Amino acid sequence: SKRIEAVYRSKEQELKSALEKVTDKKKGAETIEAKRREAAQEEMKLKEPIYKEIRQAVRTVAKNKGCDVVLDSQAVQFGGVDLTADVINELKKKK
Repeated sequence: SKRIEAVYRSKEQELKSALEKVTDKKKGAETIEAKRREAAQEEMKLKEPIYKEIRQAVRTVAKNKGCDVVLDSQAVQFGGVDLTADVINELKKKK
């Protein structure tokens, strides 16, 4: 999303500014790692409401379809019922 891209651009700018002030390679590597962690944390914060909404839609669809267990399609070799389209429709209802 645009907000996530903005966070990464901001962290990249912060990193560039911080690295200009660093002369020690070890300190530079630590700075890079710290900025990567900060960016990842910001990304998780921004994505969490989206994931929560998706999980709720999956629960709603599964309950309506009488499914007790929902698995990611990559975990299923064959069989089962694909709920993807129904989950997307459920998400669209909330927009």
